[in-house]
Amino acid sequence: MTKPKKSRADIQRAYRERQKERDHEAALEKERQRWLRRRSQKRVKGIEDMTNREQRSIRKKWRETKAEYRRRQKIMNQSTPPQSVADNGRNRRASAWSRQGAYRKIAQLTVDAEALRRSKERYKRRWLRLKLTSGAYVRTQQS
Repeated sequence: MTKPKKSRADIQRAYRERQKERDHEAALEKERQRWLRRRSQKRVKGIEDMTNREQRSIRKKWRETKAEYRRRQKIMNQSTPPQSVADNGRNRRASAWSRQGAYRKIAQLTVDAEALRRSKERYKRRWLRLKLTSGAYVRTQQS
C-alpha cells in the first residue's frame, strides 16, 4: 500500500516543527556561551565562588523552586490521563472497532428515543381527543 499524500498544511507544519527545534538548540547554545563569557568576566559568581552564607541562601532558593516545580508537576500529572499501552496496529484497529461500535450504539439509541417520543405524542393526542369528546370535560368547561 502506498502512503496517502501529505497535504500542504501537513508539510508546512512539519517544517515549522523542525525549524523550532533548530532555533531552540541554537538559542540554548547562544545562552550557554553568553553565560560562560559573563562568568569569565566575573560579572556573575558561581556557587563555588560564594561565601558559606551566600551558598546556603542560594541552595535554599534552589530547594524551594525545585519543590514548587515538583508540586506543579504532580498537579499536572494528576489532571492528565495516563498514557495508553503501546500503540501497535492491532490496538489501533481494536480501538477503531470499539469507536465504531459506540457510534452505532449512539445512533441506535437516538432512533429509539425518537420512536418513544413519537409514541408518547401519539398517545397524548389520543388522550386529549378522548378527553375532549367525553362529556366530563365538556361539563367542567360549561360550569
